[in-house]
Amino acid sequence: MLIMLIERYEIELVGEFPDPDPIKAIKFKMEQMEMTQKDLAEVIGLKGRASEMLARKRPMSINIIRKISSTLSILADILIQPHKTI
Repeated sequence: MLIMLIERYEIELVGEFPDPDPIKAIKFKMEQMEMTQKDLAEVIGLKGRASEMLARKRPMSINIIRKISSTLSILADILIQPHKTI
């Protein structure tokens, strides 16, 4: 009962946190891990695809999501969120 009250209090006080933008999450983890765009390209196997993906010009395929999720330890639920493309 106490846990439920605390959770309700936190939601009312702070609100629910939306899932982060997938590209921002990738860039954040890359920065934390000191990865370059070239390193990410090696993870996904396609140099041009990494550049287009980070520039929001191309959506991520399910295979790329799986590779990034396992390598960068980002939940796939975050990566499958829709993100703006140019």
